[in-house]
Amino acid sequence: MSIIAIPKQKKLHRFITTLPGSISPGTIAMLYFKRWTIEKAFNNSKSNLKETKAWSSDNNSLKNQMRLTAMSYNLLRSAT
Repeated sequence: MSIIAIPKQKKLHRFITTLPGSISPGTIAMLYFKRWTIEKAFNNSKSNLKETKAWSSDNNSLKNQMRLTAMSYNLLRSAT
């Protein structure tokens, strides 16, 4: 585990990571940003679409639920 620091607009952002040291700090920051964007999208879809339960424990059903939720979320976003 390591801590990397990345300066951005007069602020110093620190990330704790288990990624190898051969990966540049900028790449690690971009990966964190992309992951955070995905997390926010799922959180918004759960909030806006009231998705609180899985429809099934079957893997294919869960994948279909995720796809339908993502499509519904995107349609609602594009309509507003």
